Amino acid sequence: MTDFLAAALDLEARGLSIIPTHEKAACCSWREYQKRRATPAELKHWFTGPSGGSVTGLAVILGPVSGDLVCRDFDVEGIFEKWATVHPGLAATLPTVRTGRGFHVYARHPGAKTCNLDDGELRASGSYILVPPSLHPSGASYRWINPFPAHVDQVPEVLDLVEAGFCLQRLLKTPEPPEDSRRLLKDVSMDRYHPPGDFDVAPFVPTAEGQRDHGLWTLARAVRRYYEPAAPEVADIFDRWYTLAVPIIKTKDRDLNQAEFYRKLVLVENPGTEWKAEALKLAPSCPLVPPPWSTVKRTAALVWAVNELLAVDGVFWLCCRDAGELLDVSHAAAAKLLLLLKTYHWLSVVRPPTPNRMANRYIFTGPGLPLP
Repeated sequence: MTDFLAAALDLEARGLSIIPTHEKAACCSWREYQKRRATPAELKHWFTGPSGGSVTGLAVILGPVSGDLVCRDFDVEGIFEKWATVHPGLAATLPTVRTGRGFHVYARHPGAKTCNLDDGELRASGSYILVPPSLHPSGASYRWINPFPAHVDQVPEVLDLVEAGFCLQRLLKTPEPPEDSRRLLKDVSMDRYHPPGDFDVAPFVPTAEGQRDHGLWTLARAVRRYYEPAAPEVADIFDRWYTLAVPIIKTKDRDLNQAEFYRKLVLVENPGTEWKAEALKLAPSCPLVPPPWSTVKRTAALVWAVNELLAVDGVFWLCCRDAGELLDVSHAAAAKLLLLLKTYHWLSVVRPPTPNRMANRYIFTGPGLPLP
C-alpha cells in the first residue's frame, strides 16, 4: 500500500472527500465527488491501478461533501505568522499544513465561497486543495503541523470568517490590551423573546453525516433566543433533536452530544436581537459624534451605543456579522470600519476571537483622532 493510498483511506474515514492528483491537477473527473465521497475501492483503484504511477499526491474536496470544510491558504511569506500572532487560539487549534511555500489552515464554515486574497486564498465549496503527504511542484512534501482530528465534525466551526482573519487582505497585529482590562469578563444578560408554544427542532437536524456539530450550534443559537441554559424546556428540546438526528449523525452517544450542546448554549453570544434595535435608537444621541454623519462617524456613534448598552466593566463584545447588520453593510466592510476606529484610537481590542468565541472584546476609547 502506497503512502498516498494509506493517507487517502485515512482521511476518507475521517469524513473527507478525497481525489488523486498529479502535481496540482486532479487525476480524475472530480465533479461527482463534490456530492459524494469516493469509496475505499475507488481510492485503491486510483492510487494503485494502471494510472497510479502518475499520482504525486491527494486532495480534499472542500465544502458540504467534506463537512463544510474550508481552507485558508497563506502563500505570502510572513503572513501566516502575523495571523497566528493575532489569533493564537485559532492557530493552536485549527488543523494546519506546511506546504511548499506557505501554510494551509482548515476550519468549517457552511456556505463559504472560494475567493482570492492579496496574501493567498480562501478555498471553500467548489474547489479542492492538496493535503499531506502530497508533493509540491517544488519537491517539498506537505506535512501536518496541527493534526487533523479523528472526524471532520470535530474541526472547529469558524462562525465569522472575517473576525477569524480568513477573509482579511491585511492582517494587523492586535495591540496589547491595557493592564486593567485583563479581567474575567461577565456575560451580558439579555431578555428573551417570548418562547414558542412548541419549539420545532426539525430545521436544526443534520441531513447528512459530518453535520452534527453544525446542527448543535444552530440549535443552540435558536434555543438561546428563548431560554436560558438551565430552563427545564431545554432538556426536552435536546431529547427531541437527538431522537431525529441520531440515525443521521451516527457519531457519539447521547450523553456526549448533550454535553456538547450545553457547552454551546453557554458559549453562544447574546443571541437576542433587541439590543441591536436599541443601539440604532440610541446612536443619534451620541455626544461625541452628533449627526449628520459620515460612514465612519456613524460607525463610531453605533459603537458608542453598543458600548452604552452592553459594556460590563467598560468592556463589550462585537463581531463583524452584528456590526454589518447595524451598519447595513457586508461583514468585510464592517471589519474595515472597525479597523478604522482602532486606527483612529476610538476603539481598543481587549481580547481577539478564540475557536469557541468569534467576537472581539473591545473597550470604547473615544474620542480619539478626528474622524473623516
